[in-house]
Amino acid sequence: METGWSSEDPVRDLTRALTGTMRKTAARLVHEWLLAVRGEVDVPDIAPALSLADIYECHACVEHIGQVYVKGIMEARGGRFGVREVIDVHEAAAIAARAADPAKRLFVPGMAQAPGK
Repeated sequence: METGWSSEDPVRDLTRALTGTMRKTAARLVHEWLLAVRGEVDVPDIAPALSLADIYECHACVEHIGQVYVKGIMEARGGRFGVREVIDVHEAAAIAARAADPAKRLFVPGMAQAPGK
């Protein structure tokens, strides 16, 4: 797991870590951050994420992508997660904000509501 998250401002640290990474890497970092910093448990059913056209382009990323997608932290675009797209600072900040605050999470089709709301 990622180590060295600042206890002073973990959201800022997460934003910095995500900026400039591919979305598949960002999904892993956010998922690990949720576990390590927030102590947030995984959603047992990631089925809504399995319909994303590119989710299996990175087999090691499926669980990470699934968790951040069904939790409403990272969104899909046109039925794709965008595993190879690079995240800019604005998107990184939005993702970090949703990771830190379940009330800011997005509605995900196939889920009753964003987990944590």
